[in-house]
Amino acid sequence: MTMKKLLLLLMISCYAVAKDKPVPIWLETPVSFPKATKLSEHTVRIPFQLVGNLITVEASVNGQSGPFIIDTGAYNMVLNKRIYQANSNNHKTTYSVNQELNHVPEMIVHDFIIDDFEINARLADLVDLSNMERSKRSKINGILGYENLRRYEIFIDFYLEQITLFKINSKGNRLDEKLLTDQITDTLQFNRKGHSIVLESQLNGVEISFVLDTGAEINQLSSKVDAGILSNFDPLRRVEMVGMDGQGREVIAGNFMPFQLSNSISCEMMPTIITTMKFSRQAYGTKVDAVLGYWFLKNRRIIINYRKKSLYFALWPQ
Repeated sequence: MTMKKLLLLLMISCYAVAKDKPVPIWLETPVSFPKATKLSEHTVRIPFQLVGNLITVEASVNGQSGPFIIDTGAYNMVLNKRIYQANSNNHKTTYSVNQELNHVPEMIVHDFIIDDFEINARLADLVDLSNMERSKRSKINGILGYENLRRYEIFIDFYLEQITLFKINSKGNRLDEKLLTDQITDTLQFNRKGHSIVLESQLNGVEISFVLDTGAEINQLSSKVDAGILSNFDPLRRVEMVGMDGQGREVIAGNFMPFQLSNSISCEMMPTIITTMKFSRQAYGTKVDAVLGYWFLKNRRIIINYRKKSLYFALWPQ
C-alpha cells in the first residue's frame, strides 16, 4: 500500500537552557492582542481560531500581526525566524517529542501586553516555522508557552472558542472570583514535572503517564509502553509524519480505544500515532508514555491552574 503523508505538528518545547545571556533585542512596540476583551484589571478574554488542529490567537509584535499558538507543551515563547530577525550570537538546543533542533538563537522580549494586561515574556527562541506554515497554509507568527501562561488560570473553552486568562495570587486563587460563573463538573489533580502537565492513570492494570499538550495536533503513544497499554491501540496504517524540519518519519496511525482517565473522566476513542518519542524527556522535562492533545481537548472546556496543579472541567452546554 502506498504510504500516505501525514502533515502534523510535533510541537517544539523549548526546554534546554542557554549557556550565555542572549543579546537584548529592542521591540519597537509592545506585543498586543487586537481581538482581546479586557473584562477587568485582572482578567482578559481572547477569541481563538483553529489552524489545522492548533489553537491560535491573534497577536502583534513590532507591527507584525498573525496567529500565535497556545502551547502548554512548550517552555518559552517562540518567534518565527522568517518574520522576526535578531542579531544574536547566543544559541541553544530545543526539542520536539521526536526531534532535536540545534543552534536556535534567542532574543529578549521586553513587553507582552494585552490591552494593558501584561503577560510574562522575557525570552523568546527564534525558530524557522516555514515548514509548519506551508503544511497549514497559514501564517504562524509564534508560540506562547508555559513561561507566558503559568501566572494565570487559563480557561480553554472549545464550546465558545475563546481563552480567558485570570490573574491569580501566590496560592493560585483568582483575583476576580466573580468572573467565572460556569459550573465545574470535575476536578483532576496533575503533577507538574518541569514545565509539563502530567496526568497519571492506569490502563489494563498498567500505570501510564500522559502529558497534556495543547500544541499537539494528534495524540501520541510511545512504542516502548507495556503490551497491556498497546493492546488498547487499534493500528490502521503506516504513514509518513513530516516534522518541523520538513523531514519525513514513518509512524503507525490508528485509534486509541475508549478508557477511563480517572474515576469520573472518560475518554472516547481518539486518533493516535505510535512513535519512539525519542526526545520526550528533553521536550517535556520528564519521561512520559503518551501525549494528549487536540483530540482530548476538542469537546471539553478545561481550566488549567499551574499553582494549584489542578484541571477543572466546566459544563458543556446542552
